[in-house]
Amino acid sequence: MAGLISFVRRRHYTWRPSHILLLMLFLNVTWSAQREQEVLTDESSCPQDAFSALQVKTSYQRRSGVDTPPDKMGGWQGIQIVGAGLSRTGTTSLAAALKILGHHPIHGFDKVGSPVNSSLVGSQALLVLEAFAGNMTDLLAALAAEQIDSVLDSPGRSFTDEFVARYNSKVILSVHPRGADGWVDSVQRFARFWPIYNAFPAPPFWALANGSTSCVVQVSPTLTIDSALREKCKQAYNEYNANIIKRFPPDRLLVYSVASHWGPLVKFLGQSIPTKAGRPIPFPHYDNVALKIGRLKECGFCDGQVNGHKPMPSDVNLIPPEVSVYNSGMDESMRRHLT
Repeated sequence: MAGLISFVRRRHYTWRPSHILLLMLFLNVTWSAQREQEVLTDESSCPQDAFSALQVKTSYQRRSGVDTPPDKMGGWQGIQIVGAGLSRTGTTSLAAALKILGHHPIHGFDKVGSPVNSSLVGSQALLVLEAFAGNMTDLLAALAAEQIDSVLDSPGRSFTDEFVARYNSKVILSVHPRGADGWVDSVQRFARFWPIYNAFPAPPFWALANGSTSCVVQVSPTLTIDSALREKCKQAYNEYNANIIKRFPPDRLLVYSVASHWGPLVKFLGQSIPTKAGRPIPFPHYDNVALKIGRLKECGFCDGQVNGHKPMPSDVNLIPPEVSVYNSGMDESMRRHLT
């Protein structure tokens, strides 16, 4: 946050209501980008870290005086695929599928399955805030440095229009296999388990649908989305998807469910179903909540972090009731790993 304040001061911002709204959106993007940076996913089949470039090279034009556009660096061809789907629509699985197909995707701020170095989060977030303000130079430079050709989920999907205008990107709108109701169920399920095995503190609230104020849920192990909020979230989900469909022509847009596996995806991209040793490679499916539940049942808090810190005895209260064996008491395997 100190970096954000310094950034604003350097540019002598005059705070207007629109700027405050932008800041709120920025904070939501920062929180949302952390939600699937867990220690649970198999790294071997997940997208690589595009923002490691920030450790060595950002603000390259200001530092070096080089005027070469970032999209011309190293022969980079720009962003060819934008995953415009909302969180909890299979974006992690889609990112992994794109990597198998030979693309270089980024999901959120960092490679899927690995916590971001906390010292870099501020720098990454400032790039996004600067891009929201209309200057995408440094964001594009970071993507170019790692030859990223696909972006998915927050914050990348927020720049769908910019990427399409600049690179004629193809747009993949991932949708939940069970529609709006299934999406709300997934949101509720994830919000209940968010702090478990999470390298960052979970936010108290989660704004879905690209910052829609009508669909904001509490992050809590006992969250239950009531009927009124469910209807608001379903409406926000449907309106978001309808807006994406309206904005992009059918030949550049794929409305896609990961339940469809490879077929529609490879057809849209002009590729073939990937094979290994002459056999089709199974489509990757990731369910972070199921992984968390499995790890809890296997060994409690045996590794990783809980809500941004090493496990503490009080963290047992963060475990949702459906993992009931650990609500009535912790076994010895869990106690050994509590500080």
